[in-house]
Amino acid sequence: MASCTAPAVLSTEGAGQPASGTCTDSAGNVSAPATATVDIDKTAPTATATATPAPNANGWNNSDVTVTFTGTDGLSGIASCTTPAVLGEGAGQSASGTCTDNAGNVSGPATASDINVDK
Repeated sequence: MASCTAPAVLSTEGAGQPASGTCTDSAGNVSAPATATVDIDKTAPTATATATPAPNANGWNNSDVTVTFTGTDGLSGIASCTTPAVLGEGAGQSASGTCTDNAGNVSGPATASDINVDK
């Protein structure tokens, strides 16, 4: 090889970004272009915690409460979230969790708090 296209540096977020280049041998023959597509996601997803069932008018539940974690991500999508937490008997309880997107970015914690259960 005599030379190849300089390396491409992609740093902007986005899906399907193309990068291509060629190489030239010592006789002057140029290769066909080689192309790759690159997806870049640097932004963490957003997580939400939802407690069900909702408490009664006095702020209490008379059965276990399940806190479920869901996420949103505008680019690569959600890969996983913390498994749901089941809260039993107790006052002032909380549960926190996170979500991870398909690029490996982790959300900040989402928390459901002030959960009261009296069975």
